[in-house]
Amino acid sequence: MGSAEQLNKFKIPVVHANPNVGEHLQDHLLTMVQFAINKEDNVVAADATGIASLGQYLFGRKGYLASAGIEATAFFHSSGIISQIYGS
Repeated sequence: MGSAEQLNKFKIPVVHANPNVGEHLQDHLLTMVQFAINKEDNVVAADATGIASLGQYLFGRKGYLASAGIEATAFFHSSGIISQIYGS
């Protein structure tokens, strides 16, 4: 499934010609940032470990424990270097 022209170029049998399949794919780059915190000063960590947080999650699927653990995401422009390397 994909662009018939591109599949034929690589001698891949075309099951379904759809030029949109496989277009605009991008890697999802990940950078880990880790840091230590003082637990006494961290209200979120203290709240998330309590029985109230467990109840919130079990009975309402809400609260700190309902989080995926990733609270921030950033997208940034790489000044075109990716396009220069791989094309647009």
